[in-house]
Amino acid sequence: MTGCLTFPLRVLFSLLLIAGLAAGWIFRDELLRVGRQQLGMAEPPSPIGAPDPARLASGRARMDSLARAATDSIVLTPAEVASLVGDQLARSPAGAPESLTVELGDRELTIRARVATAPIPEAIRDLLGSALGERETVEVGGVLGLRRQGEGEFEVRRVRVKGFPVPRELVNRLIGRYLPQVDGAVAVFAVPAGITGIRITPGGAILHGRGRR
Repeated sequence: MTGCLTFPLRVLFSLLLIAGLAAGWIFRDELLRVGRQQLGMAEPPSPIGAPDPARLASGRARMDSLARAATDSIVLTPAEVASLVGDQLARSPAGAPESLTVELGDRELTIRARVATAPIPEAIRDLLGSALGERETVEVGGVLGLRRQGEGEFEVRRVRVKGFPVPRELVNRLIGRYLPQVDGAVAVFAVPAGITGIRITPGGAILHGRGRR
């Protein structure tokens, strides 16, 4: 009799445990935020930045200063990175994007923006299977680093149009329509010659100068 009673209780306990774990995972960000508040810990900086004229000027000045002074390194904020990216994209064959944001990760960078859809190849339109407006949100993610002295590179590894992933074999056909100076799946861009290394982190872009040992 005791066994008959304990089995349903065990099942109920297991279900409650699973539900609790699921709720903890779903609301993990909020729980972490509350926990940090209770412990008096500061909120971590957001890895997402948007272009701003002041941040563009400060990012350029700090990069030039690093190259000239041969200091060890600087860290560009997400807003400074987004501003520099936006400056590059202003030269896009498809025209300047709207609502641009940049999200920094571990060595990776994700660009999101609303762009004109006219340059999107017909093959990609057919795969998406949905009507595209004149402008839609496009997400481009990949690894950013230093290609050689005076030149950086952004290796595109994934693209989404209106939330739908673009097949890898079609990525090259798309990014050349939107990113200036593209070599296959790699977009190249100029950097001050004194910069010897670039590493992307969620907290910012670490740039190394000649002073690095």
